[in-house]
This record gives sequence, C-alpha cells and structure tokens, in this order.
Amino acid sequence: MNRESKYYCKWADAGLALHNRGGALLCCQSRTYLQDENQQPIYWHTHTLKDAWESPTRREIQDALDNGIQHPSCNACWDEENVGGTSRRMHHLRDDNIVVPEDSTTPMLMDLKLGNLCNLACRTCNPDVSSKWYADWWHVIDQHTNQFKDYRQYLDARYLTGKLSYAANNEQLWSSLAEWFPKVQYVDIYGAEPMMIDKLFDVLQSSIDQGNADNQILHFNSNGTIWNQAHIDILSKFKQVYFDVSVDGLYDHFDYTRYGESWATISSNIEKYDNFKKQYMGKHNVSICITVSILNMYYVDEIWKYFQDRGWHCHFNIAHMPRHVNVKAIPEHAKKQIENKLSQYQDKTFQRNVAPLVSYMNEPILKDGDWEEFIRVTNGLDARRKQKFASTFPEFYDIIKTDWPQE
Repeated sequence: MNRESKYYCKWADAGLALHNRGGALLCCQSRTYLQDENQQPIYWHTHTLKDAWESPTRREIQDALDNGIQHPSCNACWDEENVGGTSRRMHHLRDDNIVVPEDSTTPMLMDLKLGNLCNLACRTCNPDVSSKWYADWWHVIDQHTNQFKDYRQYLDARYLTGKLSYAANNEQLWSSLAEWFPKVQYVDIYGAEPMMIDKLFDVLQSSIDQGNADNQILHFNSNGTIWNQAHIDILSKFKQVYFDVSVDGLYDHFDYTRYGESWATISSNIEKYDNFKKQYMGKHNVSICITVSILNMYYVDEIWKYFQDRGWHCHFNIAHMPRHVNVKAIPEHAKKQIENKLSQYQDKTFQRNVAPLVSYMNEPILKDGDWEEFIRVTNGLDARRKQKFASTFPEFYDIIKTDWPQE
C-alpha cells in the first residue's frame, strides 16, 4: 500500500469489516462488498476470513487509492471530506495509537457487526441491522414492491445469509475470529446491539486469556438500553475502550426515534456509564453519539446542550442510509430555517462540529422522491406503532407542514 498517496487509508491497507448481513467490506462505511476470485460474494457460512483478506475486490480498492483515485466504494468519506468534515479515513490517519506494519498477514483493524440481533427498531435503522425491524419493514416498504409472495419468502431472501453467517454453531467463523482477534490493534464494535451478542464476548475473553487485551483499543457502540455488568467487566480489561452511547433525541423524541425502549431506561443507564467513566478515568472514555437524520436535525443544538451541561462529550454521526432519512432530502425552505436556528446557539465547540453537518444538509438531494418517501414511511410507521410525528416534533413539523399531506 502506497503510504505517500494522498488517499492513503489505514483501513484499505490493513482493515477488514464483517457486515451484519454476513458480507465482508473494508470498513463500515465502504460501499463495495468483497468477492472471491470467482466473483462470488463472500459470506461467513460459505467463506473464511482468509478468503475476505485475500479478496481481489480488496486489492482493487487498494490499487485505486495507491494511484490517487477516489474509489466509489469510499464515497462516504469523500462526501464528508468535501464539506470540510473529518472522515473516518482522516480520523484514523491522525490516530498515532494505530501503527500499521508493512505487509500485514492478518488484519490490524477490524470492524465487527456480528448479525442483526437488537432490541430496538430505530427510525434511522433497517432490518439488516435490527431484527426488530422485520415486520415493520415488510408492511411499510417491501410488501409494496411485489418482489416477494409472502412474509416468509421475504425473510429468507433478505436476511437468511446473515442468520446463517452469525449462527452460534458456525464454528468456522467464531474460532477464526478468536484466532485472529488477539493480533488486532484496533476494533470497532457496532450493532445490531453488541450487548446482546454472547459469542462476541467469548471472542473478547479469548484475547484477555492470551494476555493481548492490554495492547488493544476498542471502539464500542451501544444503544445504551442494556446494562450487562459481566460484559462491562470484560470490556474494562482492554487497553482502552471508547464507548459511544447512541442518543438521537431527548424525552419523547427518544421514545419516537429509538422505538422499543423509553427515555427512562436510557437516562438511568447513562448514569451507570457515567460512574464507569469516573472509575476508569483516563483509561476508558464514554461519549454520546448523535446520529443525525431528518428527524433530529432541527434539534441537534438542544441534544448537544443537554449533554454538555451535564459534562458529557458529544459528537455527530450522519445517517447516510436509508436515503429517506438523509438530511439532504429536507426541502430547501426548511433547510434555511434549520440553519438559522442552529446558528443561534453560541457555543464555539458546537458551531465547529455542526458546520460540516449544515454543509452536508445543504448539498443537493440524493434522489428525487426521497422527501416524499420520508413522509410515506413516517406515516406508515406512525400508523403501525401508534405514534404521531406532528405532535412529537411540533416545532419542526410547523416549518414543513405545507409539504405534508393533510389528514
């Protein structure tokens, strides 16, 4: 890998990502699934970790970046860099704790999304990442495409590969992970909800047992609604853990956006994370991750202030997909009012962090019809979940109600 290339990426050099559906990628934001030498997609019930590591698709992306070409697989990073944001690529380039050796024979960085077992059905999510989404996605989205004759065929066609890939009895995967994992320097662990995946913690424990945890950095993302002390104790044994607790709204906004749990639960668990942070001050860090979508772009200043006032570090994450929640789809007149509101919050740290979000929002819509799809899906879910967008977000609704079908 050419480290002098202006598009050099540590993940393209020495990273590997396991996707929720059983596929392999370079990292969690990559858009190209790895294929084998026969151009067959790599799944964990049909292929090995070594197949993914030696994939010709992986080499293709490496070659493009080596030669100064922005490979389309990496568009999520290019998009953020183009508006002045700090992309995932840039973030890891600046991290001196991650030193990638020449010609790694196994991954030095890993991204683990081990299936879709989850207890929530967040509005910015989908069934690939949450098993709680199956029925709602079928009734609101996929049933209307006429691709599948019934619900069972839909489940098998869409999600069987993920189920087979991450099955508890897939010893090829779990034993290989336990073998490779202790050699890794840095690991991203995302949802589904990792606190529910016992096999993951068996893998982590294997690294502790081999005496390697003291050299490994974990980034652990949780929806924060489950506190498992045994799992927390395992995580505490690693060199450093960056916990991201996902909170995309306050009070009833949380209940609406992260459907399946209540604000009371998350606020109680945040106190436990706060105590954990104080106990391991300087070793482990806990932050609030705010995933920004159409639903909360108007309110990100309020979420930020709530946690800043309580001494919590916050950062933003853009919901690129599904497209119908992407902030680029917001009508132009509403974008202007959102930008004006956010500019009123006179906090320099907030303004520095929100500026790339606003720039991203103001870019052209990804595809015609995305805003109409947001309305259709929102109304469909409201009917199924007995929720109401207009009364939950009255301030935002007031500025877009002329675009909203009236009852």
